[in-house]
Amino acid sequence: MTLDAISLGSFALGAVTLGGPWGWLGWAVLACVPVLIFLLYFLKLRRSRLEVPSTFLWKRSIEDLQVNSLWQRLRSTLLLWLQLAIAILLLLSMLPIGCQSDQRVGQRHIFLLDTSASMAAREGESTRFELAKQQIDAQLSQLREIDLAMLMTSDDQAQIRQAYTSDSALLRRKLQDVTVRPRLTKFDDALIAATALANPSHVRDAGDQLTSEQVANELQKNRATLHMYSDGGFPPIKDTDLGELVVNFVPTGGANSNNLAITTFNAQWNEKNRGSIDLFARIENFSEAPVPIDVELRRNGEIIDVVRREAVEPRAALSLDFQDTLPAQQDSVTEYQLKIVGSDDLLLDDTAHSVVNPGRRPQVMLVTSGNPGLEAVLSTTLIAEGLELLVQSPEFLETDAYQAMVDQPLFDLVVFDRVSPKKLPMANTMSWGAAPSSDWQLTPLTPPVFVLFGNNTHPLTLNLNLDTLAFLKASGVKGPPATVDLLTANDGVLIAVGPRVGFQDLVLGFTLTDEENGVRFPVTDWPGRISFPVFMFKTLEYLGRLGQKEIASSVRPGQVLRFRLESEETELKVVSPGGKEARVNKLTDGGFVFSGTDELGIYRVIGKDEKHVRSFAVSLSDRRESDLAVKSQTMVGDSAVTATTESKIQGDSKSWRYLLLLALGVLCLEWIVYNRRILM
Repeated sequence: MTLDAISLGSFALGAVTLGGPWGWLGWAVLACVPVLIFLLYFLKLRRSRLEVPSTFLWKRSIEDLQVNSLWQRLRSTLLLWLQLAIAILLLLSMLPIGCQSDQRVGQRHIFLLDTSASMAAREGESTRFELAKQQIDAQLSQLREIDLAMLMTSDDQAQIRQAYTSDSALLRRKLQDVTVRPRLTKFDDALIAATALANPSHVRDAGDQLTSEQVANELQKNRATLHMYSDGGFPPIKDTDLGELVVNFVPTGGANSNNLAITTFNAQWNEKNRGSIDLFARIENFSEAPVPIDVELRRNGEIIDVVRREAVEPRAALSLDFQDTLPAQQDSVTEYQLKIVGSDDLLLDDTAHSVVNPGRRPQVMLVTSGNPGLEAVLSTTLIAEGLELLVQSPEFLETDAYQAMVDQPLFDLVVFDRVSPKKLPMANTMSWGAAPSSDWQLTPLTPPVFVLFGNNTHPLTLNLNLDTLAFLKASGVKGPPATVDLLTANDGVLIAVGPRVGFQDLVLGFTLTDEENGVRFPVTDWPGRISFPVFMFKTLEYLGRLGQKEIASSVRPGQVLRFRLESEETELKVVSPGGKEARVNKLTDGGFVFSGTDELGIYRVIGKDEKHVRSFAVSLSDRRESDLAVKSQTMVGDSAVTATTESKIQGDSKSWRYLLLLALGVLCLEWIVYNRRILM
């Protein structure tokens, strides 16, 4: 129900909106209350037959009869007007009247709740997270109906749980649905979103259409207060202009905490003894007092070692080294669990996992008619121990074996020396002195060719000094769109890398040697410089996956995992620690992507015939989350935001409504007692 605009002196009210939980029928019933009170005074008395000794009493009875006659003039009594006034005030108190105008606007509040792992820390009989929810719920219950509020949550990802609304009941329901997640804390995205809401770009950029006063008024309307409920376990928020946003940091948690945490746990093959596993762990005491510790190490669920220490000093760390000799089953997955026995304030960091999967060396093929320089650098001890190299002649490109490489990813890197294939394989490629496909063009340059500068930001040429190289013979390289130039000469580009669906192609417009009249001679002295083996090593790392694993043994919660397996399977099943199954399909580059890493523990990758082929672990292992000390202030942009013990908003008190109801009850009771003679 909306009333037209009215004017009170110099203060103009816009539309006055009457809302509330009742419909028209409910309001009609309430509106009848004053009428019923009024009608009670017209009730006729029901007279009893009495014998009276005096005519004076007859006069009194006549007066009562006149008063209670329905058609007689109503006698004005103080009790009647008090009852009517109380009833009208009671009705007005139940009307949620909101005024919409340019002169008066409600407040805007953004409630940001930390849902990261540290908020699961125990605080008495509850947790920090539950205490923060209770505080926010209490604030939401005090919202006025002209105010707007928004609910946001953030761990390493920011989420808007409920956009701006004046419905406090809806906000409170959304709040109850929020749960804590074993994630790290990062508030940057949440602050960016809140700042954008409080400083809308369409207002700040409207300088040509609006006056400075109009811009200030618009910004005033959008001004908001951000209430951050967190224990402060997040890094400083930099490069943020708060503008019209007011930040209120409400710390959650007690002053003292008791927490032992596993901050590091790794397992890997022993380089000298392939039958042994080296394990390393770091446990830190984030308490303010010495704490004894008992640790269990399990392999595939069975305890293989126990460590006990009488005490770990406050704010100190304990390093543990283990070595495990595996049975003769190196082709199987080995899963390790390290657990702190006992209880402290945060259980999520008391257990860590690591996995050792069957090893695999990168597969590299060299297609050449003979190049001692390339074969030498690929056969060095350092690289030979890390990859499997297969050398083939150019005739190999016409065989069915090469056609199989075109159809499926069998190699990580194929090096073409002065030869171009008819069709590129499903692998990264490196081409010397020849265009790998029709997408590339090589144009001869006028000799001698001198290098002008190199790309010092790309991983292939990072920190390499290539500016003094010279070539007797070279060609300029031009690739497809999105090609990155790595080495530029006086007349063109000598080295470039470009994308291909799922792969990358590295093209060099020169060779290391050339042949004339049956005599082979060097084209450049680059192989004799230290930068050449370094460049080749970087290439094998970047394109040949040298030193990389098929699948990471451990990732952080929420991290997207990309992996590849040397198998013909196009679909795999990933089983979470809680038993939840997810299907992942092979991508065009032969890899897989899995993003459901929200649980802590070991995930198993299941292949064909339900075979357990690989595993990976998800552990918290973060010092910032494990350090439960509540921060007294935090940096937001260039401002230091000091913690406040309580966040208060201007609420709408409703206690006076109950007082009015009580007053009406008392007056009604008085009326009944006073007029007990006229009760039916």
